[in-house]
Amino acid sequence: MNATVNIPLDDMLAGVRREVAAQILAEHSDDLALIDIKGACAVLKISRYTLAKLPIPRVALTTDIVRYRLSDIAAYIAANVER
Repeated sequence: MNATVNIPLDDMLAGVRREVAAQILAEHSDDLALIDIKGACAVLKISRYTLAKLPIPRVALTTDIVRYRLSDIAAYIAANVER
């Protein structure tokens, strides 16, 4: 005999949202990787003053904490390769 389990709709939707969020994070974890100013300067081999002038999007976590997405730095490098 198959037993039917009655799960409230809100609980079911919350579970689905968690599963979808986990899948998105797993698939896009490289895009979401953040590094600090020191790390971004090290990757690009530039000073923090030069970094501040570049058109690379910044992620402001607070007024004092700024991070850069590795994917944005990689996109900047790819867009500025001289051929």
